Amino acid sequence: MTPPDLTGGEWVGVGAPRFTADGATYPALALAPDGTPFVAYSDGGLGGRISVRKLAGTDWVPVGAGGFSAGLAEYVNLAFAPNGTPHVAFLDWANGSKATVMKFNGSQWSVVGSPGLTSARAEQVRLAFAPDGTPYLAYRSWKKPTVQKFTGTSWTVVGNPEFAGTGVEGDGLSLAIGPTGVPYVAFAAEANRYRATVMKLDGSTWRTLGAAGFSPQSGAVDPSLVFAPDGTLHVAFGSLFGSPAVMKFAGGQWTTVGAANYPGQGAFKTSLAFAADGSPHVAFVDWYQQIAATVIRYDGAVWAPVGDAGLSADRADETRLAFGPDGTPYVAYVDRAGELAKVTVQKLVPPTTFARWADAHFSAADLARPEVSGPLADPDGAGVSNFLRFACGLPARGPVAMPPVGLTTVTEGGAQYPALRFSRRSVAPGLRYTVQASNDLVTWTDVSTWTADPSMVVTARDAVALGSSPRRFLRLRVVLP
Repeated sequence: MTPPDLTGGEWVGVGAPRFTADGATYPALALAPDGTPFVAYSDGGLGGRISVRKLAGTDWVPVGAGGFSAGLAEYVNLAFAPNGTPHVAFLDWANGSKATVMKFNGSQWSVVGSPGLTSARAEQVRLAFAPDGTPYLAYRSWKKPTVQKFTGTSWTVVGNPEFAGTGVEGDGLSLAIGPTGVPYVAFAAEANRYRATVMKLDGSTWRTLGAAGFSPQSGAVDPSLVFAPDGTLHVAFGSLFGSPAVMKFAGGQWTTVGAANYPGQGAFKTSLAFAADGSPHVAFVDWYQQIAATVIRYDGAVWAPVGDAGLSADRADETRLAFGPDGTPYVAYVDRAGELAKVTVQKLVPPTTFARWADAHFSAADLARPEVSGPLADPDGAGVSNFLRFACGLPARGPVAMPPVGLTTVTEGGAQYPALRFSRRSVAPGLRYTVQASNDLVTWTDVSTWTADPSMVVTARDAVALGSSPRRFLRLRVVLP
């Protein structure tokens, strides 16, 4: 699947904004193998118990019963097993504030193993799956991390429990499973002035990966540990006073990924994810943008905002980032635009207006020359105007391999009809694609009208079957509002 060209992209709402009940907290975002977004959260409208919703069309619909946990839930995690089964993990107030894991069987949520599976209070609950489908759970008890795995019948501790006695503070715990099934954890340790440390399971012992406290500054908050598509381990972390930073482990040491050039006054709730091209993206609560949500990307030279910085309408919290199978990034966050916190999800789409598309693909000098950047211009002599490139989602510059509008036939009810096949933008308010037909190339009649839509590719047939008219011509007319 070819990722969409998101150059100059815009963040748009996925379904309704603030779609959860009042007081929703601890949102967790994950995409099913087919790309369907799921969100789990502590549901303030149902006593703080867990609810899960998924996107169906433009609506967020319940996945099983709402508020299905036995009691109030905190540190909600959501992850899909390799077979596509959704799982949640959380601190379970109904079971001694210990951790519980549940899965959805298609109709209801059931406990995996026993509820309250940990020996003590479990904060910073983190859930991840090994490639073979084994679920792992990391959590903090009394400022010390422990990891357990499910053996098929019960949860057992892997390695030594409470293995880092240096004090894991705040939201400073992250879990990742390597390509070979080895678990890794990242945390900010009190003993290292809250600098980042990563440890991996080596047989039955947890060992430090590289140097302990390797982050260059203290206050490395909210680490997010992720393997890149090439198998390289990366960790992102926020800053009490600056911008997010990302480091990777290569050659036996941790090195910084790009300079921290994004302006920062504090970055929290970091969430690291990788695009299909391997570029790292970080979502975070951005104090430089009035505590709004921001996503930045490293393009190999600099860190820069993806879409507009401060993408949330108001203050945000608990940012979560994930990529769909088609390469579309999604971000979920606690939306504090109203009196009570709710959850909002947005995704990045290609530019929705011609002006924004042109700004993203032409230099300032070219934007001042309508004969180069104007909607009817064809600066590369490819026989395709800039406006048609925008409307049909074609590359902004260079030759066009295939015609933007192709002629085909459609068979219905035993008859064949001439048809046009064309691509359209996924989102572009007011853009209209009208298929027109004529017998003489003088008088044209509208046959069907289309608007931008995520389905993108359209095959639109004529109203007159082949052979019913001596001559028949079809064309596509694309109009901006």
